Amino acid sequence: AGLPGETAANERYKNEIFKKFIDQCGLEKSALKEVRVVKHEPPIWYEVWVFNSPSSKRYDKTIGMSVVMKFDDTTNITSVSFYGECE
Repeated sequence: AGLPGETAANERYKNEIFKKFIDQCGLEKSALKEVRVVKHEPPIWYEVWVFNSPSSKRYDKTIGMSVVMKFDDTTNITSVSFYGECE
C-alpha cells in the first residue's frame, strides 16, 4: 500500500517505532527496505514500513508493518499504533 517516500516521524518517534519492531518482531533498522506513504494528512499519518525478512513467506522475502501516527491537539501528543503480523 502507498508510495515509497519519507516517514513523517521525527527522530524521537523513529527510535520508538524501531524499538517496537525490534522488541516484537526482531526487525532491525538495517532490515528496513522502504517506507511507503499511504496518508500524510494531519492529524493522521499512515505509513507502511517494509522490511527484508528471511522468514517471510512472501516471494520477495519482505514484511510490511503499518504505522499510524495521530496527533491530538488537545493533549499535544502524537500516539503511534502498529498493525500487522511478524512472519
